[in-house]
Amino acid sequence: MQVNPTDPATTAPAPAGGAVAVRVVAGSLTALPVGELLQATVTKVAAGAATLDVGGQLLTVRPSGDLRPGAVLVVRVPTGATNPGLELLGRAPTPIAVEPAPPPTAATVGRPAIPSAAPQVALVTVVSTTPDGRALVRIDGANEFAATAEPLAAGGRYVLQVERTAAGLTLRPPADAPRLAVDVAAAVLRGSPPPDLGAAVEPLLAELAALAPDPADPVRQAAAAVREAVRAFLPADAQPPDAAHLRNLVENGGLHYEAKLARQDAAAPPSGDVPAGAEKAAGPDLKEGLLRLLQAARDIGAAAPQLPAARAALGGIEAQQAANVVAHEQGTPYLLQVPFPDRTGWRTLNLAVEPERRGRPGGGKGDGFRLLMHVPLDGLGETWIDAGLSGDRLRAVLYLDDAAARERVRAELPGLRAGLTTDGFREVLLDVRAAADLPARQRAHAAAMRAGRAGGGAVLDVRA
Repeated sequence: MQVNPTDPATTAPAPAGGAVAVRVVAGSLTALPVGELLQATVTKVAAGAATLDVGGQLLTVRPSGDLRPGAVLVVRVPTGATNPGLELLGRAPTPIAVEPAPPPTAATVGRPAIPSAAPQVALVTVVSTTPDGRALVRIDGANEFAATAEPLAAGGRYVLQVERTAAGLTLRPPADAPRLAVDVAAAVLRGSPPPDLGAAVEPLLAELAALAPDPADPVRQAAAAVREAVRAFLPADAQPPDAAHLRNLVENGGLHYEAKLARQDAAAPPSGDVPAGAEKAAGPDLKEGLLRLLQAARDIGAAAPQLPAARAALGGIEAQQAANVVAHEQGTPYLLQVPFPDRTGWRTLNLAVEPERRGRPGGGKGDGFRLLMHVPLDGLGETWIDAGLSGDRLRAVLYLDDAAARERVRAELPGLRAGLTTDGFREVLLDVRAAADLPARQRAHAAAMRAGRAGGGAVLDVRA
């Protein structure tokens, strides 16, 4: 299952996170193919230099770093290099040692064979591919060669079933199963940094501003569509988001893009013919726009802009989607990030929402909602808001660390209460308390929100 096939692989990460270029001080590169992935064995390390056996060619390189004799590496002769050099891309996979089975006896006949390591669903980044159908991939920060059941695009990010056997590493699409969506979500969370939509806004806006509209340039056209999607939910002039901004963020911020596509497919005529313009029914959607932008850059190739901010924003959306899949499985609150401008830049309001059922006679799903918000504010510091909303009734408790900040907010409560009453709330209960009084359950949810994860259960391995 492909997550995001649009990240360009301009360099192949080494085990620590980047390709390492080394200088060749002895030996000839002329017999080695340029640009292909090659296997090299470290035969000797001495005086700051290492000798590599690359397909029978002995090369001495420096610096040797932390190379050790016997290590097996993945290397490449870079294209267009002006100086004799070699790229170290990572360590080749080590086959799993398998002990020979003992001869069968009367006591063992009929017993099931001991299975190999169970396949695992994991987030896989394809560094590069080889003509023989193998790929150099990155899984959990390590580079390995793998055989693939289906062609993979260099630079793509996929959720795949990883099988490790004595023959090596094999990647294939995950088998369909009732828990596949949860397994895929857990794999995305394991391989993704915590999302922070507020932190992603400023670099994304700067990156889009550098791509002035041009009808003849597909990348710039796609960038204009992303700008339209962003403007729909970002407040202007350093103002807080209003109800329209929040609604656009929920509907078109990317978290529900696949659901919109599913509804669009369900509404298509039985013949499969899609009416003119129906393909735009799901937009303007931030995830759709980012996918189109990165795909347009991918189609152009090496001359296209790298767009790191767009890739980071897309990764953050996918991580939020995965967190909510796991939250649904575990029965924990739905998570949403709301970007907003503060005094010194863009901030992220983390919001957790769950239905609230009080058990009143006749009460059911419509009883209301429990909301927990966490936001760092320049003027107030770390702020938590625990609120309940039911029809025309609102109750909220603000938790603040600083005593002076609590007094300032407490003085503003009458005006806030009057404003909410004017807006239509019949019953408004507001209070301000010390952050130390935040209940343990809400504190756990707040910590999970800041980490971009669901709270209250096994998150990184939901199969445990």
